[in-house]
Amino acid sequence: MPDPPLVSVVIPAFNAERYLGEALRSVLDQTRPADEILVVDDGSDDGTVAVAEGFAGVRVLPGEHRGPGPTRNRGIAAARGVYVAFLDADDLWLPDKLEQQVAVLDTEDEIDLVFGAMDQFHSAELSAEERQRLECKTESTPTPLMSCLLARRSVFDRVGPLDDHLADFVAWLSRAKNLGVKARFVDALVARRRIHGANLSAVRRAEVQRDYLRAARASLQHRRAVLGGGSS
Repeated sequence: MPDPPLVSVVIPAFNAERYLGEALRSVLDQTRPADEILVVDDGSDDGTVAVAEGFAGVRVLPGEHRGPGPTRNRGIAAARGVYVAFLDADDLWLPDKLEQQVAVLDTEDEIDLVFGAMDQFHSAELSAEERQRLECKTESTPTPLMSCLLARRSVFDRVGPLDDHLADFVAWLSRAKNLGVKARFVDALVARRRIHGANLSAVRRAEVQRDYLRAARASLQHRRAVLGGGSS
C-alpha cells in the first residue's frame, strides 16, 4: 500500500496569544492527525510565538507584519504536504475535520478543494452586553472560508498566490473557479468561528467591503481574460 498523502496545516497568527492555544489543540485532537503544523507569525508583538513554541511538533515561521494573504502565502510556500488545510488562530476545528475531508481528496481525483460547514460561538470572556451586541450565527452553514478548507497543494501553483488585501481568499477562489478548479462540500460541521469583538471583519468593516468590491471586479476581469475576451 502506498503511503498516505501528507497533510500540512497553516495557521496565520497576528497577536493571537489569547486564542492560539485552543486553535492548536483542536488541530492536535484530530482523528486523522496532521503531518505538519505551521504557525506563520505575522509580526506579532505579544506572546503568540511563545504560545506556538510551547506545543511539541509545531513549526513556527517568524516574519514581519504583512497581513493575512501574504502570511498564508508564506505558509503555503513552506508546506511540505500534498494536502494543505488552514485555520485562523482564533477559530477551532471539529475533531473529524481532516478525516472527512482527506477521504474526499483520497478518492476523488477530480476534486481539488473540499469545504465543510461552520458555525459561530461567542468567546467565553465576553460580557452579557457584548454578547448581545455582537451577532453570532449559531446554525451550521456550508461556508467557503479558509478555516473550512482542505486543498491539494498543487492547486496553488495553478491558480497562483493569495492577494495582498482583506478579501484575499474571495479573489483567489474566484480565479480558481474561472480556471475550472472543482470543489466539494462535505455535509458536516468542520469548523467553529469565534466571535470576540476584535474579529478582522468587524474592526475593519469598511475596508473589508471595499476589498470585496475590488475582488469582484478583478474576478470579472480574470474571467474575461480566461474566456479570451480581454481584461478591459
